[in-house]
Amino acid sequence: MHVRGCAISNCGKFLVSSSYDHTLRIWDTECGICKHILSGHTADVNTCALSHDGKMIVSGSDDCVALIWDTLTGKCTKTLSHSDRVYGCAISLDSKIIVSSSTDGFICIWDISDERNQKPSPLIRIPTAGSAWSCDISSDKTFIACAHGCSVSLFNTNTGEYLKHFEGHDGTVTCCKISSDGRYVVSCSYDKTVRLWDILTGTCVMVFNEHTDLIYSVAIATFLEGSLWPKIHERLPSILQESIEHILICINHLIVLPKELKLKVIHEILNITFTQHKRMIQKQTNK
Repeated sequence: MHVRGCAISNCGKFLVSSSYDHTLRIWDTECGICKHILSGHTADVNTCALSHDGKMIVSGSDDCVALIWDTLTGKCTKTLSHSDRVYGCAISLDSKIIVSSSTDGFICIWDISDERNQKPSPLIRIPTAGSAWSCDISSDKTFIACAHGCSVSLFNTNTGEYLKHFEGHDGTVTCCKISSDGRYVVSCSYDKTVRLWDILTGTCVMVFNEHTDLIYSVAIATFLEGSLWPKIHERLPSILQESIEHILICINHLIVLPKELKLKVIHEILNITFTQHKRMIQKQTNK
């Protein structure tokens, strides 16, 4: 059966897949063996997401519910109900908030911190213009992104207030993801393109158009993890910040590198850039 979604753990040791066979599977990435089969949905499973610590899975299905699973035991712990098919789900960094999107035209925000409540009601239901195909939540939980129609919209997590709108795709937007630093949103569409949006300016900064058919899913890599990049960025002369950011964005979104290679590339970029900056200062001094 078709595999509709997948998510990989931060440790890289296992991944989760969702399928039209009504199940999710947890796979060992080192040996390729299926460790668990999660059964509980009664229809196609369209999407899945893993918590930051890898202990929890959330899945969305044509059976109109999102289910929360314990990764270790494979047991379903909570049921989150929509009135139509669930196509998008995301977990906050602290694993306390779930966001789900559905063809019922709503994004739902759920507080799952109460372990005893197995069928919580949504904190907020945000109406969208038509089916909500995908959703994501920022690392600081301040806003969520939703793909609906041919666009992506941002909403305040606490109030549900509309914040911003990104338009430019010529077909249905099927997936959207927020970068870990909260500065960018990436989206993919039936128009066969992937677009990278600057959240602050609301502009499309990159268009990737190498696909030759419909695109259903997209992910955005974390190039500089944690607070490393902000610390480096603050120490850079202002004249260098923009040029280095452009280089890092290109590397970040065009290729996925192993951690060791990432660090090597960062080192080389900084060496080259600072050397150029030093030469520029020397030229200015000699004038």
